[in-house]
Amino acid sequence: MNKFWLIVLVISMVACSGKQSTSNPPSNEVVLHLINSKYGSFERSLNVDIGRTGTDCFFTAGSTLDIGYRPEKDIGTVIGVKAGLLSVKPAEKDRWDISLTEKGESFMKAEGGKPFNHRTGNKCDEYQISLPVARVEASELAGPQAEGETYKYTYSWRWKPGSLGVELRKDGAIYSKLSPSQQKDLLQNINAIQDLKVGPDLPIPVPSEADNTAHPGAAVLKKVNNYWMANIQQ
Repeated sequence: MNKFWLIVLVISMVACSGKQSTSNPPSNEVVLHLINSKYGSFERSLNVDIGRTGTDCFFTAGSTLDIGYRPEKDIGTVIGVKAGLLSVKPAEKDRWDISLTEKGESFMKAEGGKPFNHRTGNKCDEYQISLPVARVEASELAGPQAEGETYKYTYSWRWKPGSLGVELRKDGAIYSKLSPSQQKDLLQNINAIQDLKVGPDLPIPVPSEADNTAHPGAAVLKKVNNYWMANIQQ
């Protein structure tokens, strides 16, 4: 076989191999990674303000709105202080300086979180931070079931609480010390962002290991522009 035909044969083999790989389903490891990446947007967290904040530091349409904020009543701030993550110091009238403690800085670094939504004006200079409570985690993958150009998988998912979530279990160090009204505020606050109904609601108190029931889930994977895309079906 001369050199020309050898090159043609090698190119043909590579092309066939490429076609075969695009028609094969991804590995279970890749599928679980895609599903859990999707579930990353279902994280439940507490958003709190840090910096110089106050009762009328809520900005909308270029003006301020007094929402009656006080750190001792804001459930996210209350929990952040009880967890040793936040420090609150009075400043001017109806103003407070809220900052991360050393433990809070370590917590945010471990969670990969950074301040966002910087707002200034009306003697306010504040950011928001998110204190993660729990994430959804998928496991026990089964499949695939081929459906045309897609592959369908089934799996189980459970809530995976972080260090703060463990303290918000029924017998946790923080939740057990919240008043009934604060417990109610926490339930309303933790899932408030879910007006958009992205993912399941996190039960409050956070489920213990014994109560952390497995739920069924399904995902349909399709290759788009050479990348696998996962569509979660709850």
